[in-house]
Parts: sequence; structure tokens; C-alpha cells
Amino acid sequence: MKARKELVAASKNLNNLIEKLLGKLVSGEGLDISDKKGRLKLPLNGRILNKFGRKRVKEYDSYIVYNGINLKAKKGSQVKAVFDGKVLYTGELEGYGNLVIVGHGKEYHSLYGHLDDIKVSVNKVVRAGEIIALSGDSGSLEGETLYFELRKNGKPIEPVTWFKMARK
Repeated sequence: MKARKELVAASKNLNNLIEKLLGKLVSGEGLDISDKKGRLKLPLNGRILNKFGRKRVKEYDSYIVYNGINLKAKKGSQVKAVFDGKVLYTGELEGYGNLVIVGHGKEYHSLYGHLDDIKVSVNKVVRAGEIIALSGDSGSLEGETLYFELRKNGKPIEPVTWFKMARK
């Protein structure tokens, strides 16, 4: 009887653990960012001003390479983390203006540039949807925008396909 009770209790504990893990899976907690491709929310609501990759500029007979996207945003708009992670860098960087870099595990990073006001500090753990900064135009050639870049293993990757709106 004692062994049976212990087995029933162990089974109940296992079922509770599985239920908690399933709850995390449904809510998106504990998932790797790669599991969220096509389901992330944009860091702010704004029109995408450019496509990722190389673009020919006829008037200068040359090319511009976009490693990320620029989103039209009024100065002071709330910029939110696209996924859970740890803030790895905050500060100014030439070409990016005021910049925040969030690490999402060992392979993925998101970059948020042209910021007006940074609301987080290095080593802060952030959750998806948490406000990390306010948009601005620091270092921007486009005016008031948010620059967003997604990197895998240190290399820029096409970010738009990672967002819900890309599947429509």
C-alpha cells in the first residue's frame, strides 16, 4: 500500500510538472526565440521604410546594404523588447545613434537604434513587450525612426519574417 501511495504521488507530481511546462509553452515562456519565428510583435507600431538586404541607388550608381529595417516612429514612442533576453549593451554607436542590444541566448541578438531615451541598463533581464527605450532620431539619416536588426551568430538576418504581420 505504501509503495502504491508513493507511485500515485510521484505520478501526480509528474502530471503537475507537465501541466506547468505546457502552460509555459502556450504562453511562450521558456521557449527559444527560434521557436517564435513568425509570431513576434514589432518593437513598436510603425511603417517599415526599407527592405532588408542590398538596394541599388540609381542616382549614385551604387548600392546600400540594409542589415535591418527602419520603422517610422514619432520621437518618444515606446520601444519594446521583441523577446525575453538580457541587455548586453546600451550606449552610442556610430551609424546607430543611441543603441540597445539584447541577447536572446547564445545565437540570437536584437538591436534597437536611433533611440532618444534608453530605459534599461546592461545586464538587466527583459521580457518580451517590456519597454526598453523611447524612439528618436539619434544617428539617423531618415529622421524620426527606430532601427531594428536581428542577428544570428553575429550575422544580420532578415527580420520581417519573424513578425506576426509578415504572415498576413
